Amino acid sequence: MTYRGHIKNGVAVLDEPADLPEGTPVVIQPVETFGFQENLSIARLLERQQVRPVTQPADLAGDWPAEDSLDDFLSSVLYPEAQQMYDRVDTTTAPRPGRAP
Repeated sequence: MTYRGHIKNGVAVLDEPADLPEGTPVVIQPVETFGFQENLSIARLLERQQVRPVTQPADLAGDWPAEDSLDDFLSSVLYPEAQQMYDRVDTTTAPRPGRAP
């Protein structure tokens, strides 16, 4: 079981009550915030998250099927509701989202 909390005056305080017997050993591990609450510059945030420039446009597609076109990929990103509708219809007769029949 995982409990969430915060440090207050040097003591770990749970956000919600926990039914643990007195003296129960616990492990406290800080949550990585990735700088969002630290007001870091974009450059420092990118460095901390180890973001690297995209060198191959194909990397942006992730596991998008290679047989689908770039237009299909972009339309599913730009118009996700159209992709959801497409997923619910008979794909043997319906055109891909954003594409003319």
